[in-house]
Amino acid sequence: LHQPSDDEMSSFVGRVLNQKYKLIEELAEGGMAVVYKAEHIFLDDLCAVKIIKRSLASKDEMLKRFQREARLTRQVARRSPYVIAIYDFGVEEQVGFFYVMELLHGHPLSALLKTPATPPALYRSCRIIMQACEALHVVHQHNLVHRDIKADNVFLHHVPNTNEEQVKLLDFGIVRPIYTEGSALTTYGRVMGTPEYMSPEQCKGPTQAQYQRGVSHLDGRSDIYSLGVLFYQCLTGRVPFPMQSGQNSVPQVMAGHVLHTPPSPSEKRPDLQIPKGISDVNMHALAKKPEARYQTMLEFRDAILANIPRY
Repeated sequence: LHQPSDDEMSSFVGRVLNQKYKLIEELAEGGMAVVYKAEHIFLDDLCAVKIIKRSLASKDEMLKRFQREARLTRQVARRSPYVIAIYDFGVEEQVGFFYVMELLHGHPLSALLKTPATPPALYRSCRIIMQACEALHVVHQHNLVHRDIKADNVFLHHVPNTNEEQVKLLDFGIVRPIYTEGSALTTYGRVMGTPEYMSPEQCKGPTQAQYQRGVSHLDGRSDIYSLGVLFYQCLTGRVPFPMQSGQNSVPQVMAGHVLHTPPSPSEKRPDLQIPKGISDVNMHALAKKPEARYQTMLEFRDAILANIPRY
């Protein structure tokens, strides 16, 4: 199989993959892959196609991760409307490996959080986080930990022909089984995730004993903390421990997660009159010790629901 250079990948518009998916336009590019808008030429359906970059496809570990991402996302999406659906996986001569997924309409949550002074309305923030809780509940039922909950990976999908906004959880690239047999796709000493959203235990990394036993040091409660960070950002406009150019470095942000307790959302933004009940729920999700947090995503969701003001 000829693998194109990364420069060649930008010229794939107009190509037909596996004699059925016609690439229409490039939508996004990440470190690992390029995403195109595409059309199924026989069914007239629009979809999105994610193609792994040539420089990574030649690396066995990255190709395995790409295949695994598609497989795990597909499994979870079958049981949750709040996870992006995967339709197909294939390989095309001169293009490489790709998978086909639903085409989303809308924007990532990060676009809504671009202006910290004016975070989303309380009810909208609560609805977004509760839907994310339901998506992650299904992830955890599969004995998986997402490990990369952040504003970029929560997409606000505008359901066509409705006024409905629906969360779609994205990017299962570093999802990890809670119990692993033998070698894992993460090596000892390497910390995976996005520092501003990482749980204290994620920041610390596994002990050598945990790594050698093949047991993940993270479980679903790590995702609860990360979703708590995202809830805090939705409520206040900022994450608890932000990266600031020239000030906070990655180690300082990670030390914040491990050592420091941020002001509660209602203390951080008294001008927004965040209800104390909601603020307390958020801080419970951000407890330093996993056993002190909500223990399941449904428990987190129900706590938000119970504390939304009824006017």
